[in-house]
Amino acid sequence: MALLESRSFLVAFIKDEKLMPVLYPDTWGTAQGQAVDSDWPRYWDAYRLFSEQILDLREDKDTGFLKLGIEWRDSGLAAQWANALVARLNTLMRERAIDESERGIKYLTQELERTTAIDVKQDINQVIETTISQKALAHARQDYAFKVIDPAAVSEPDNFVRPRRLLLIVGGIVMGAIFAVMLALVRFVAAGRHKRVAER
Repeated sequence: MALLESRSFLVAFIKDEKLMPVLYPDTWGTAQGQAVDSDWPRYWDAYRLFSEQILDLREDKDTGFLKLGIEWRDSGLAAQWANALVARLNTLMRERAIDESERGIKYLTQELERTTAIDVKQDINQVIETTISQKALAHARQDYAFKVIDPAAVSEPDNFVRPRRLLLIVGGIVMGAIFAVMLALVRFVAAGRHKRVAER
């Protein structure tokens, strides 16, 4: 979870998926593939935008399951990014596990050659067997870190997060009522002043 939200992981994802023109269509030249203004936007800004406003990662305390969501105006892209993030994380974690296993096996093999005690050799051999099993498991499992229960799919056209229709309707009614009351007060005050001027 920490790796998925880390700056290095998300910036690499943004670079590899070429998301800067998508995230910043007005300030990022798609033809040149670089920022129109060299000061804006930067990958740090893209990371903050992605991690704070686009990526939604939640852990269910009861089950321990992680729920990954992407909120974007294009539901097809959102589903694609969510699936790509999980696949990328699984690949990275699998590669790290294989690399650690290989380094561990190399170190243990060197220690095995150095030692002369039989019982220590047996212990090292058991650790090597366990490490080889872990390496084989990492090679075999595509869903190494995260087992996907329900892959991201494109949402229905009328199923969206924003704008929230009910909130807009209630907000419109409240704002309309406030505006009507203020207009009535202004007319009432103006009518009272006009009447006083007429009486003089």
